[in-house]
Amino acid sequence: MKYIEIKKDDLVFNIQKIKEHSAPAKIIAVLKGNAYGLDMVKMGHVLLENGVDLFAVSELSEALVLREAGFENEIILLTPTNDVDEAKIIADNKITATVGSINNAKLLNSIGLPVNAHIKIDTGFGRYGFYKDELNEELKSFENISYTGMFSHFSNSFGDDVSYSKKQFAEFEDAVRKLNDIGINPPLKHICNSCGAIRFDFARLDAVRIGSAFLGRLPIANTM
Repeated sequence: MKYIEIKKDDLVFNIQKIKEHSAPAKIIAVLKGNAYGLDMVKMGHVLLENGVDLFAVSELSEALVLREAGFENEIILLTPTNDVDEAKIIADNKITATVGSINNAKLLNSIGLPVNAHIKIDTGFGRYGFYKDELNEELKSFENISYTGMFSHFSNSFGDDVSYSKKQFAEFEDAVRKLNDIGINPPLKHICNSCGAIRFDFARLDAVRIGSAFLGRLPIANTM
């Protein structure tokens, strides 16, 4: 196969159905993997045309493609950096960083430039992020970082047994309370991916991260 045909009307229909189903939570459009093969620049324009203006990517290079294409809206880099040169690029391009450890925060703060960041909480997925017991007052000491969000990720939001997802959500709520207790209250909280956004009305919070659902390609029954 040499090409893929995308029916824009069907894509717009999916976007609108997801917005309706997830409301009032904001949609974070995840454009990793070249927007799951749809072309992240073209997909970005369709999303903006349909009222979705908050994007997320996995790689810094993906965020830079969007910036170089003229997108000025917020872009969240979901992967933390441990490289000082990358940290400077993140700040210079007004990309929202991810902080998954105190070392991440120290690095971002050390470049001396203001940067927005989301705090990643590990509730059991195991990739990276703070365990809730690691959250402490030191996070407030980084004067160049503004915490504009916090998030986690479900390990198995498509499984028949939702008990572990509910446990993860409870862990995330505990982390939220712990941050609030030390004086940090990020305004945008999110844990749901596409399957979670469709299935877990209890967990939609302030925003949901949608990627594969835009394509209608999900390992769950359609409940919308």
